[in-house]
Amino acid sequence: MKKTLLAAALFAGFAGFAGAAQAETQVTLYGILDTGIQFANVKNSTGTSYTTAGFANGVESGPRWGMKGTEDLGGGTQATFQLESGYQVSNGKSNQGGRLFGRRAFLGLQNASWGMVRAGRGPTISTDMFQGANSDPFNFGFGQFNLGTIATSLNTYRTDNQLSYMSPVFAGFQVGAGYSFNVDDVGNTSYGAGKRMGTSIPGIDVAATYTNGPLFAGLTYSQTEVRGKGSIRQIVADASYDFQVVRVYGAYVRGWNGLVGAGSFGTADTSSLDSSILTPSTNSYASGMKQNAFMLGLSAPVGTATSLFATYQHQTLSGAGANTLLAAARSAQNTFAVGAQYKLSKRTDVYAAVGYVDGFANVQGQKETTGVVGMRHQF
Repeated sequence: MKKTLLAAALFAGFAGFAGAAQAETQVTLYGILDTGIQFANVKNSTGTSYTTAGFANGVESGPRWGMKGTEDLGGGTQATFQLESGYQVSNGKSNQGGRLFGRRAFLGLQNASWGMVRAGRGPTISTDMFQGANSDPFNFGFGQFNLGTIATSLNTYRTDNQLSYMSPVFAGFQVGAGYSFNVDDVGNTSYGAGKRMGTSIPGIDVAATYTNGPLFAGLTYSQTEVRGKGSIRQIVADASYDFQVVRVYGAYVRGWNGLVGAGSFGTADTSSLDSSILTPSTNSYASGMKQNAFMLGLSAPVGTATSLFATYQHQTLSGAGANTLLAAARSAQNTFAVGAQYKLSKRTDVYAAVGYVDGFANVQGQKETTGVVGMRHQF
């Protein structure tokens, strides 16, 4: 259960502000621990096989700890903030390149009548709107098996220097939009008005969702500039419907000029195997490349504590630009995966998943087989 603390107590513990005893800001401390044991085997087109086995971090959800809070400003308006840090349970190291708050660092304003505006670093508005909805049977977890593998702009794609807006829900509809002045500040000690125009990498995203009882539908568009080259673009359309005994899912993805938030493609080797199997994190630009992909899935409750889920994904890359990304012959990528979750309590669950990818990374003859078991605890 999340623990709500007065800001005065938090600030006193972290900064020694004894005079903040009467502060009205409410701060919530929260987190997730998630770890398991994973086996993965990739066999390339020449028949060479690479196998990894051991601890897996953040299979169902990325491990994190964070603080979020609000302050009532009057008239229904609140100041809001969130600071979130990612880490690995297996060794305690920080994720997101060692950033202190690499998952989120936002400051903003919100009002029930006009929505929320925020500024800082974190997932795009499209990511937040889709991952908070019934858009993927694997709920954007379990690495290679979730919708983010093909809908890479939603694969918890985080940007720096982000200014974004999310509307309230009106008759089931919600819209959002975001703009990043520079999507990645790696190597930069600061970003300010003095930064020369043309040296940043801007990005935009817009999203719209509709929820009505058992029905969910959503549409997103994202665009990330690649300095001196062009822009990577992607459209994602997604829908699901809950028939009570089973929820069915479907998504279509169309992309141009590469994949944002996805790792470079090519025949797997020992140096890139781990990053290929786990969450991609870089942008791959390829002028003229076209992506066509879709996902079909389902999830079903079994009793009150167990849920089962499965998905099939198909992706093709075409156009002259695909030759730039692929070191071997192009192939369709077909992914089959099944998983299960059992709730031990409201905050703790165990899980298992297994999957197979034919044409892994869209390389002909390359295959991946992966299985994982683990446990997640939320506080």
